[in-house]
Amino acid sequence: MMSNNKLLIGVIAVLLTLTFTPVARAQMCGDFNGDMMASIPDFIAGLNYLYLDGDPPADYDFADCDGHEIYTINDWAVLVRMLFVLGAPAQCPPTNSPLGGTTNGNIFLHTFETSFPADEYFPQGEDEFAVHFHLTTDTELTVASLAFNIRVGGQIPTIDSVTLPEGSNTTFQYVSKVDHTDGKVSIGLISMQPAHNIPPGTYEYGYVHLTMPSLPLVWRPIEIEWDSLSPSQTEGYSHYPFAVGDDDGEHWTPTIARFPCLGAGRGDADYNGSEIVDISDLVYLVDYMFTGGGPPKCFEEVDLEVNLQLDIGDLVYLVDYMFNDGPPPPPCPDEAP
Repeated sequence: MMSNNKLLIGVIAVLLTLTFTPVARAQMCGDFNGDMMASIPDFIAGLNYLYLDGDPPADYDFADCDGHEIYTINDWAVLVRMLFVLGAPAQCPPTNSPLGGTTNGNIFLHTFETSFPADEYFPQGEDEFAVHFHLTTDTELTVASLAFNIRVGGQIPTIDSVTLPEGSNTTFQYVSKVDHTDGKVSIGLISMQPAHNIPPGTYEYGYVHLTMPSLPLVWRPIEIEWDSLSPSQTEGYSHYPFAVGDDDGEHWTPTIARFPCLGAGRGDADYNGSEIVDISDLVYLVDYMFTGGGPPKCFEEVDLEVNLQLDIGDLVYLVDYMFNDGPPPPPCPDEAP
């Protein structure tokens, strides 16, 4: 995390060299520290509050910049544009509901090659693993703020650090915060471009480095869920997921992308869509477990013991079903993509 903080300090140092005009009392939206101006100290104090456990604003109403309840990274982004790149004027006190709302399936968090939980397992026999996150949007954005919980086989891992993409003062800026007790990561992305936009596309969102006690012959699924969809400011700032559009300030709750199970029952290890459990599924699972074959594409399909981990017990279950008249695979859960 130290490198991320150094990057932020560097950004602030560059911005301090820019010429700006403090906003007088009659227009003091963005006044975070209560000094009757909206200026660089408010910019720094807001960032410290959101991501470095700094003090809350002197007055939430006057700290507000975007007209929405709850001081968020979007208020900070609006203040940046107001001070440095002549963006839209600030609005206060807030009169609109907190950012978020309608779930948008076209703005989603995922890994580089696929969706959760496919292909994301904590490796057998290893005690360290880095999850590589990406953000995809088909909508032009100005801000994305995603707060998510990480679980490994249903347990809270140790989050060692977060490696953020290298940003630029003229492109995008990334910021992050880790709650080690709850296994929560919050990553914010804002545009620093004159047009204030994050164009449609797929963006690297950073690596989250995890540590867990190693387990031989056990592949534990990495599960990702939003931390909260109910923003709060009663006991400090609670990060929550939202994305803000560029054109008219529309805002949505992004999606965590997932593959659903294909059929009604588990056992389709090769995920070929046949919905028939046969010898090819057994071969696929043996190959994955013992000869370095590719991982199953749908975790629920091979979690035959329904215990949130993939191990030799699932293989035994499948062999028993196929050759010893054992019980059939249990049903898959219903899961929307």
